[in-house]
Amino acid sequence: MSRWHTAKGTYMSLGRFISLEGIDGAGTTTQLHRLTAWLEGEGLHVFSTFEPSGGDIGQHIRKILAGNGNSHPDTVALLFASDRMEHLQTEILARLEAGVHVLCDRYVGSSYAYQSLQSDPKWVRTINRYAREPDLTLYLRVDVETALGRLKIRDGEKRELFEKQELLTKIAENYDQIYGVHGPAELEATVIDATQTPTRVFIDCCQAIANKLAI
Repeated sequence: MSRWHTAKGTYMSLGRFISLEGIDGAGTTTQLHRLTAWLEGEGLHVFSTFEPSGGDIGQHIRKILAGNGNSHPDTVALLFASDRMEHLQTEILARLEAGVHVLCDRYVGSSYAYQSLQSDPKWVRTINRYAREPDLTLYLRVDVETALGRLKIRDGEKRELFEKQELLTKIAENYDQIYGVHGPAELEATVIDATQTPTRVFIDCCQAIANKLAI
């Protein structure tokens, strides 16, 4: 665990908060596992997590995404924001304070990209305004055709709510806008070419973490 020193003593430094973003099929979960193993191999304390979370609200969201229920899009957006705040309070913030590095598969950027399709984008941003900003976001950028091919290999013909070509195309466009691929960025991120092999993507993610956070 990293520490910092002053004349009054030695103190633990805060952990770093790293989020991974990208459309379904971008490989965020694969990289979450690989990056966690890498950081642990470097002797660091690491906690990996995901959104929707494994808590009660997150589990309810997953049922909706699987097609069980017919909630209004604004309700779903509120559920995501509520799950995020609960996630921060119960899983993330205390670990960061204790010097543990936290990696999260999806975070605020995903709400901006996904929930803004069916709810007012300004409102989605308003209900997420108190969420802690990540120290680093890795945007795994991949074209929709490649992503759909991966999803078919992984899940067959089974699809969640947002795993359709037309929707994924709009979500990818939202992500590009949010992270400034073609213009000014709304949120800061390091863009990773996720069309590469998983190993090449992993190497690029490691370099981004090392360069940005000096871990």
